[in-house]
Amino acid sequence: MNLSFLNHHHVNALFLWGLTLFSATAQSAKDYNVYIHGTLVAEPCDLVMEDRSLTVEFGTIIDRYLYINNRTHPKEFRIHLMNCELEEGDGVRIGFIGAENPNLPGFLALDNGSSATHIGIGLQDNKGHFLPINKQTPYYPLHNGSNTLIFHGYVEAEREAIVNRNVGLGSFAATAVFLLDYD
Repeated sequence: MNLSFLNHHHVNALFLWGLTLFSATAQSAKDYNVYIHGTLVAEPCDLVMEDRSLTVEFGTIIDRYLYINNRTHPKEFRIHLMNCELEEGDGVRIGFIGAENPNLPGFLALDNGSSATHIGIGLQDNKGHFLPINKQTPYYPLHNGSNTLIFHGYVEAEREAIVNRNVGLGSFAATAVFLLDYD
């Protein structure tokens, strides 16, 4: 499973920068005024550079294990935040965004090109609570300095594939983007 980071504040800044260039060109061609308003904000924390693209390796999974247990043991991954400058009570919610498995609601679907079938990738927090894909996590309070957010990914077989014993064998990958939403 691959996780990539997308910082939506940078996207907005690029849009405004492009609009500013366009408006300057338009203003010199014709004498019109364009007013641009916005808010410049700083992210309260920096994401450790190595965490901008994470890979969770599940290794070899025996199909028989899925038929007996429905899912694998969770594999841990961490998101490291540093240089946090926060006010009392500040925190973050994370959104894991990706294609959802239609047969396992809330689970990440496999990428095109995966030869394995009838499985999905589940996410959970460090306490074992399920984190549905495309929804924000609960609020995680943060403190000044460095913070580590711990999550787990696991492979789960679709219910019908367990009953029919037809989990498709082969390699697989799944991709999600994570968004940090600071409060």
